[in-house]
Amino acid sequence: MVLGMSLAVMAQQPDSVVSLREVAIISTPMRQVSTTSFNEQISPSLIADYASHPVSELIARTSAVIINQYGPGGLATISLRGSGSSQTAILWNGINLQSPMNGGMNLSQLPVNFIDEIEVNHGGQGAQQGNSAIGGVVQMNSRADVPAGFAASFTQTAGSFGNYFSGLKLRYGCRSLSLTTRVFYQTAENNFSFINTAQYGKPLMKQPNAALKQYGLLQTALWQINPNQQLIVRFWIQNYDKELPPLMTNLNSRQHQVDDDYRMAAEWKGMKGRFHWVLRSGYLYNKQLYSDDASSLSADNRASSWQNNFEGMWQFNESHRLIFQTGSTFETGRSDNYSGEKHRNLTWMMLGYRYALADNKAVITATIREELTNLTTTPPTFALGTDVMLVKGLVLHSNIARSYRIPTLNDLYWNIWGNPNLKPEQGYTFDLGLNYKHKAGGWLTEIGVTGFSNHISDWIIWLPQGTIWTPENLKKVWSRGLECQASVSWAIYPFSTGLTAKYNYIRAAQLNTSAMPANERLQLIYVPEHKAMASLSLGWKHYDLRYDQSFTGPRFTDSENLSPLESYLVADVSAGSRYVLKRWQANVRIRVNNIFDKSYQAVAWYAMPGRHVELSITFSFAEPIN
Repeated sequence: MVLGMSLAVMAQQPDSVVSLREVAIISTPMRQVSTTSFNEQISPSLIADYASHPVSELIARTSAVIINQYGPGGLATISLRGSGSSQTAILWNGINLQSPMNGGMNLSQLPVNFIDEIEVNHGGQGAQQGNSAIGGVVQMNSRADVPAGFAASFTQTAGSFGNYFSGLKLRYGCRSLSLTTRVFYQTAENNFSFINTAQYGKPLMKQPNAALKQYGLLQTALWQINPNQQLIVRFWIQNYDKELPPLMTNLNSRQHQVDDDYRMAAEWKGMKGRFHWVLRSGYLYNKQLYSDDASSLSADNRASSWQNNFEGMWQFNESHRLIFQTGSTFETGRSDNYSGEKHRNLTWMMLGYRYALADNKAVITATIREELTNLTTTPPTFALGTDVMLVKGLVLHSNIARSYRIPTLNDLYWNIWGNPNLKPEQGYTFDLGLNYKHKAGGWLTEIGVTGFSNHISDWIIWLPQGTIWTPENLKKVWSRGLECQASVSWAIYPFSTGLTAKYNYIRAAQLNTSAMPANERLQLIYVPEHKAMASLSLGWKHYDLRYDQSFTGPRFTDSENLSPLESYLVADVSAGSRYVLKRWQANVRIRVNNIFDKSYQAVAWYAMPGRHVELSITFSFAEPIN
């Protein structure tokens, strides 16, 4: 980790920062054996611009990744390379946030205001990250290191449909201690107008029962024990209170959901000679209360996980590195639909090796992992990747990996419907890609193209057995395609400009099996073959202008491909300016989303807003220590 972080609102300016004194640079061992061929790292400036938004919107608007959004503020899930949301690991500082009950993570409940770094790794990483990393991994970090001195920032955003966001960041750093406090509060009515294509005559309606209120606090503390060791503690508490709107096929809803989340994590990282280590422990607790006053239904679901792992790296010399990890996770789930509280224990051991030639002209990484579920072994996973520099700036990537996903607690123990005999899903990923990077003068050019093939067997699917639905290991899925990205930027003060384009082609179909015959030409539900985005940014002195446009191709809402959902093209534009007065700074940004007022659905029969506007102002203050 490179120590020293400027305030997020200052990310677009080249101001220098004062780092904590006598701090060693300590890398995370697991990153040394990453074999993914296609990564999307979201820039700090975009993270700062989207500070008042959830992570789901940031990823959806700045990448070609599929985000299935159930209306603004509602459930938002990710899909990588045709996989489901439970097949993509969501990590926060190395802690997996996925629910042990349903295997998913609602990305609309993760505020960008709490996150400093976001990276989307495409492709199976079961050997490195373990359970559920079949489609890929989303890695998010809340930095603990801060510049020396005291600083504060306050963000206030007001937008259409009663959307108000307030966020406060306080940080203090000295020789051996850094503290960061972040809080936010958001309310939104989400009472936008939309054309209801499900009703006769396609009337113009207002979205009912869609209000949102949420607030949270993230406290981080870092203690620099000595020049080569750090202790980091994080505590995250959040409340999410959401009315659930009706489908467009209905007219009313009285559904309501409240989530309370508590997340605590601690890290001890350090280095001694050629040995680097990270000891990590985290506890997650979620309480979800669902109610429907119209039908007098209610549900109380509670899940927790205690995760512990130790990562170590022994660097023999510049060329050879040995990496290992061991750990355990204890999961519990309690629901009105379980017969008592359910428990599960996962333990694992991973061994990796990295070999690199001088100047990284060729890098080979190999990883193998064995995991036990309640002391029952599973087939080991592995990964083998190579990076070869063909010519200066041009690198050839290749990767083969085996990944897996164990059934969720809901799959196993849901009353009447659960199936305790389910087997883990298993997948093989093959990647081959080229990355090119060139910098000359004020120009920077980056191009990446990756082809992939992903086979998944024992895919868990819920099927009817008479009047009872139960999960079975029946599906075999083959997804393949291309992932492309290109960017060109130019900056010579006071001017700057940048153009970015990303495109994903995904063909994901179920293979024929004797137990469940299928047509291999049928695309998986909610997986568009084509997904693309493009953005253009212009800057002059303290002013900037950005235009983003994304395209989502047609998707099918049924496994027979009989009910297509129309493609849609959505464009956003934003403009910002920065004002500096000694140690004070003000950032003002106005954003117009869906500027062409496109009527569309990301998920069938869930309305999405048309054109809407928001204004954001951030005040910041920094007092460095001389």
